[in-house]
Amino acid sequence: MKQLTFLLLIATLTLASCATSMKQGTTATLRPDLSDDNTEIWEIYSGGNAYTSSGEVAKNALHRAAVTANYEGYDCFVLLKSESDVKNYSYTSYEKKTVKSTYYNPYSGYTQGREEVYVPDTYNFSKASKTLYVVFKEYDECLDLQSTKWRKNLYYNEDFIKNKKDNDIENKTSTKNNALDCSAPKHKREFYCKGY
Repeated sequence: MKQLTFLLLIATLTLASCATSMKQGTTATLRPDLSDDNTEIWEIYSGGNAYTSSGEVAKNALHRAAVTANYEGYDCFVLLKSESDVKNYSYTSYEKKTVKSTYYNPYSGYTQGREEVYVPDTYNFSKASKTLYVVFKEYDECLDLQSTKWRKNLYYNEDFIKNKKDNDIENKTSTKNNALDCSAPKHKREFYCKGY
């Protein structure tokens, strides 16, 4: 019995390590079934609610990919494929109302009264979702990909993960003069910056 419990615990931890979630609505799942070789393809999913725009859902998916790549020890990711979906829903509620009514009675003539009716009220809304299929790369591989057809699908983690240090750098670089910015992220530095 103890062995079975231990095996179940190991299986649960293994599955949890393959599907990590950052916040509600986004997940990252390693998908070995999508590759014939040893390439690790990740499926990044972001879903929104009725108040989330499709643009925000796409931004959340890219952010989730960057966070996952960073957590796994990589510097960038290549977008292999993306899928967008918008599902439309409607919800109808019925409100009970009392209305005045007039009806004809052949024995007494017209009669006025009150009648309870249910009035429908329909709400239409949509939910957007975005699924990305990505491969994580290390910094040297990212630089090599900049001169290939994949450069348009290449994203650096540091472009999506902002921390206090990044905000300080942005504030310093928005000065009045156009001084050379050697504190920018590595892939955005000029070739003559020291330490590039």
